Amino acid sequence: LDPNTTVLAMGTLRPDLIESASELASGNAKVIKTHHNDTPLVRELRKRNQVIEPLKELHKDEVRELGMKLNAPDELVWRHPFPGPGLGIRLLCAKEAYMNDDFEDVAKQLAKHATDDISTTLLPVRTVGVQG
Repeated sequence: LDPNTTVLAMGTLRPDLIESASELASGNAKVIKTHHNDTPLVRELRKRNQVIEPLKELHKDEVRELGMKLNAPDELVWRHPFPGPGLGIRLLCAKEAYMNDDFEDVAKQLAKHATDDISTTLLPVRTVGVQG
């Protein structure tokens, strides 16, 4: 991309900025993983006000809530991201099972989002994506 003629419109979410240690999220963060929407070129374009990111302050659940308020179709609001390498394989370990009182209810809610291409499984393991 030519930084002199490029304007980007992106669906950057807050976790993307947190995970890539963007100055937009924190001045003290360490990089957790890199993102295509927070590269050195994108950062340069941001400095020049050549990036439009209307969702950058929102988390995924807030974007879905906004989509529902805007009456966007369910298939758009609840679509799953294309499974990149990070979503393809998860190895989770625990010394003992972790199951809240609402485990079965949560598993049923999660199952509602399964498709022919995507299965859902709630594991009895306590995990976290990003803390910050």
